Amino acid sequence: MEQALAAYTSEAAVVLGVAGRAGVLRTGAAADLVELDRDPVRSDPERITEITVTGTWCAGQRTA
Repeated sequence: MEQALAAYTSEAAVVLGVAGRAGVLRTGAAADLVELDRDPVRSDPERITEITVTGTWCAGQRTA
């Protein structure tokens, strides 16, 4: 699961040439993210499709 999440976050930022500025949670980084109802790393892999999005942010602003 950690590798899958990295593929969509920090590793995607590397491919796009924005490593360190996006794909990480830290001060000064781009703040596009989703909030999930549970931790996918600690979830049963057989139930991963049951995880739902509870919030989204784009450019640091909540959008949903």
